[in-house]
This record gives sequence, structure tokens and C-alpha cells, in this order.
Amino acid sequence: MGAPAADTLVTKSAFTSQASVDFGAASGTTTSGTGNLSALTGPWYIVRQDLNITYVRVPTQRGASGSVTLDQVTTTNGSIEKTEIIYFCNARVEARVVELAFNASAVQQPQEFTFNAASGGPNGVTYGAISGGVTMGPMGTIISSKPFISRTLYQGVVSAQPEFNKSIVASNWAAYYPPAMQGNSVLSEGETVNAAPYMYDLAFHKDDGCMPGTHRDGHPYNFTGGKPTSYATLNDYIIPGAYATNKESVADLQAFLDGVANNLTSESLHRYPISNEETIGNLTIPARDVGLSEYDINRHA
Repeated sequence: MGAPAADTLVTKSAFTSQASVDFGAASGTTTSGTGNLSALTGPWYIVRQDLNITYVRVPTQRGASGSVTLDQVTTTNGSIEKTEIIYFCNARVEARVVELAFNASAVQQPQEFTFNAASGGPNGVTYGAISGGVTMGPMGTIISSKPFISRTLYQGVVSAQPEFNKSIVASNWAAYYPPAMQGNSVLSEGETVNAAPYMYDLAFHKDDGCMPGTHRDGHPYNFTGGKPTSYATLNDYIIPGAYATNKESVADLQAFLDGVANNLTSESLHRYPISNEETIGNLTIPARDVGLSEYDINRHA
């Protein structure tokens, strides 16, 4: 499955935190002085932070039941147990020294976001009205419509004002071939693969692939035509039962955005689209070792 149909409605809405203590903006502007070369010339130490997220809501449905006879197998799927958000994000934090003239002294601009929520999922199905600033919907993007910017006077090379430019692409899920096992022995190691082709495949994410009549995962050296499984251990923005947009709230959105930021800072996400691997005991699994320690949630508006 791919992106939504061309006629899918996308609702664009600014998102403002409901918490009043996240950020206190300093006075001034970030615009350059024009025609006033006597304005403050620095040099300036400027820090900039950006975050853009692409997401889709996916179901969990493990309650398949199978009726087996000698001549056929009939499988009946159960109800949706829950839905959750999977995403990949582009994050950047930059700090550099700039020789420019500005018309104001030290200034800070908080980071603000715009939600672009699609009205339908990857298969075009809709789940209710999209409410601006409250609803993420079945899929969409979140962009930094205003980056965080902090501009202060540069104190020289002996100051604690290092220059750097760091960016990453990370996700809260991975595509993974589980190891082929015989008892406690590993016949074939687990293997992470390119997750991008599976991003919008709802059937791929719905279960672990081990219920009667739904087996689809396993290492290719162990299962003929096997597929990888969706490895998502963070379980972001869970909504119990079948999804509807009226089950969402602005508090949930705030918690989701905060969770993304905290996992960036703690470097607890997967590398995207192909996760790194780590070995725990005798098992190789997708590693959660990617993020930006310099990313600061307190810079959000």
C-alpha cells in the first residue's frame, strides 16, 4: 500500500502546547536589520532546532481463530484490539557562529508545529471528522512551521559555545526477520531489513504473524516466502479498540509529541529505514540506539 488517494482531504492546523510552562520567549525579533548597519553586529552564537514527523496509525489484531479439517482451514479474524502510531522523523540541531548585523539584542523563538492530518488512511477509509489541532487522523505529517532559534553574543573560542550541525532520520519501529530457532538453538540469526516498503501496509503491522491462517513472518532461510515482522516496542499513542477520530484529544497529541522529543534526546529510536542490530543473549534484534542528545523538549512552544 502507498500514500492516500489524490482526493484525500488534508487538514492543516497549527499546534500549540496546552502547557504554559514549556517556554518563555525573550523579547525581540529574529529578523535582520535593514538599512541600519549600526545595529548590533555580534558575532552571534545561533542555535537552531527542527523536527519533522511522518506517521500512520496501524492496528493490532491477534485474535484470529482457525477451524481445521483434513481438507480445509478456515480463519476468522477477531476484532481490532488497539491502534497505535508508527512514524519516522527527521531531526536537526545546529549551532554556529554568525557575523551579521541584527536590529535587536539576544533573542529566542520557540519551536512551533503544524499538523497535516489526512482524512483517510492508506486504503482510503475514513474514521470521522478531522478537528484542527486536536486530531492526528489515520495518517499525516507534523512539521516545524517555526524552528527553535536562540541568538546570543558569541563569547569567543574559550566559551562553552561549540559549533556543530547534527541531523538524523529515526523511527519508532523496524522491519525484522526473527531468528530461525530449534529449541534454544539459533539456526539463522535475526535480520533487520528496509522498513520503507511496509510503512503503509496495515496488514503487515496488525499482528506477529503467528495466528492460524495468518503466518507470514520468519527468516527466509526458515520459511519459504516468509515476510519480516513489524517490530514496534514503543507503542506510541495507543487507542484501545477500533479507531475513530473522536477518541483523540489534544492532551494525547501533546503526550505523543513529548514522547518523540524525549526518545530523540535519550537516543532510543531505530535508525530508519534499516535499523541497526544488537545482540541480547543469543538473539539479534533491532537496536534502539539513534537520536540527538542535543534535542531539547523545552524549546517547544
